[in-house]
Amino acid sequence: MSASKTPLGLNVWIPSEKPRMEEFNTDNQIIDEKLRALAAEKANADTVYAKDTADGRFSAKSHSHTKSQITDFPTSLPANGGTAASVPWSGVTGKPSTFTATAHTHTKSQISDFPASLPANGGTASTLGRNGSASAPMTFNWVGLGGQPAWVWGGGTDGVNMYVYNPSNFSVSSAASSAACTGNAVTVTRLQTARAINGKAFNGTSDITITANPNAHNQSAATITAGTFPGAVVAQSNANYTTRQVRNTIMSTAGPSGGASGDIWMQYE
Repeated sequence: MSASKTPLGLNVWIPSEKPRMEEFNTDNQIIDEKLRALAAEKANADTVYAKDTADGRFSAKSHSHTKSQITDFPTSLPANGGTAASVPWSGVTGKPSTFTATAHTHTKSQISDFPASLPANGGTASTLGRNGSASAPMTFNWVGLGGQPAWVWGGGTDGVNMYVYNPSNFSVSSAASSAACTGNAVTVTRLQTARAINGKAFNGTSDITITANPNAHNQSAATITAGTFPGAVVAQSNANYTTRQVRNTIMSTAGPSGGASGDIWMQYE
């Protein structure tokens, strides 16, 4: 074996060394591998590069790479160099100087300074105060109260000014129309159309008395607690002897005669 080697690892013998066959085989194997690698590189260069006949240089052909062949491939998206979400505002070109809002609506929960009470139009105590006094503001409450109000707020004849009226000064001289009213009346003394209650007319102007017919209705056994029947009570005809029920009992000195199914006949002397 030679003591010296070429950069490729080939043997360099001196006269005092004796080459062996396996050393020649090793050198041939190294040379063969290098030639194969050069052939592969040349094939790749022919695919990727095209010779420029003008000056003898090689320009890249249209080709592609896998991401493992790209040395600065990003570890996370965006791989296109950034988006508007990550690019600084100063780096956005062609942006308008002003932005006009399109027509839209909001709910009151989206309005940060929405008033807790009226006026919601931005009025002040000087415009909604009593007699225009800023020290006497009025509060509008959207609740219903019973009884007659002490004062009534209403509009004037000009349709612009609002005034406070004293209800005690109100009077009604005549009805504007004789047409029938619709809806629910606050008070009423007579029904427009009388209604029949148990066959007796009732129009609301006076009480009515209804006398029930004792022979024209049924009474459940649970509502009969005591008392005496004014006459004979006859039980129904029923031959079922396995249930508890009221039965007709006949007492006579003669033998059973006539009767109905379920009757009990007692003969005595």
